[in-house]
Amino acid sequence: MKITAIISEYNPFHNGHAYHIRKTREAEPDSSIVCIMSGQFVQRGEPAIADKWSRTRTALCNGADAVFELPFLFATQSAEGFATGAVRIADALRCVTHLSFGAETADIDALSACADLLTQKQAQLDSLIKSEMDKGLSYPSARANAIQSVAPGQMHKLIDSPNNILAVEYLKALKKTGSTIMPMCVGRKGGGYNDPLLPDGFASATALRSEITQNGYSAQLAKYMPDMDFAPLTDMDAYTRLVLCRLRQMDTDAISKIAEVTEGLEHRIKKAANLPLDVDSLAMQIKSKRYTYTRLKRILLYCLLDVKKETLRRANDGTYGLYARLLGFRKESEPLISCITQKSTIPVLTKKTDFFENAMLRYDIESSDVYALLNTKILPGGQDFTQKLIVI
Repeated sequence: MKITAIISEYNPFHNGHAYHIRKTREAEPDSSIVCIMSGQFVQRGEPAIADKWSRTRTALCNGADAVFELPFLFATQSAEGFATGAVRIADALRCVTHLSFGAETADIDALSACADLLTQKQAQLDSLIKSEMDKGLSYPSARANAIQSVAPGQMHKLIDSPNNILAVEYLKALKKTGSTIMPMCVGRKGGGYNDPLLPDGFASATALRSEITQNGYSAQLAKYMPDMDFAPLTDMDAYTRLVLCRLRQMDTDAISKIAEVTEGLEHRIKKAANLPLDVDSLAMQIKSKRYTYTRLKRILLYCLLDVKKETLRRANDGTYGLYARLLGFRKESEPLISCITQKSTIPVLTKKTDFFENAMLRYDIESSDVYALLNTKILPGGQDFTQKLIVI
């Protein structure tokens, strides 16, 4: 049995995602498609615009055969941690044959060569980045200069765009884990990753989130995304209150222990937390050349969920142990689930009685409980124990 994995957020699911699934199936017509999807919070350090079960249903209705949850501690990391965690899970299933991802550059050989170079020269790059940042450059600028210093020709331009960056990280992760999974790349079409405008063709998730937040599911969205069976649940005002409440309770010593907090940033965070700002403005208030906006959004989320440096270290080095939490599948794909369950070297969780004591899993459950509060109508806690598998 061939199985192709797609690592995703689907925040929200749009026509570009449907195109990716369709092209993947065209390339491997005999393969089942399994998505490893972020849960209630995403890599940008934000709550997803809709809950993980609604996004699972939409993915299944648009070509996916099964959807597994990418654990919170991987889903909310930077590109390297996000990609590596997801690849480790895909590899541990022991039956995934291909990994399909989208990128602005569909040249898999060029992306692979870039991944090889970055892996081989990681220590040199780290040193160059530090040197550039000591000159006062921001992290993105320092990283770009460092890569240009070690990369031949125009290779550094490959990682100027978000999907290429993720593609390279997937390839690095496959190599580091020694995985036999074969990578395949689908060229991205339509609006750029961060394009805020709705174009004539495919729209970016950024533009769609903005439109949904401002105007709800307006009629013009029909041409950009499949019919959705939910309204956006995220109430960012409620999220802001939770974050500010947590920050105002923490002292600087507690903040200093939070993942990704370095160089005295805890003092800037504590001072800003007393201001009457929403989460976005709070991140901008704290922002400096050394800390990108997205990294700060992740740090604020980590403060809320008490994700310490040691927590991420243990997640990334395997101390906590992996698992594959099934969110939903297509009824005709039951043999696929049986195959995965039999071959997987990690626990496959299909029902609440499969849950076990695991720190990463505990964060998945706790983040769902927090997410349940981010609604104009507060939802019950413990939904991970009461929500049935999505089966269509």
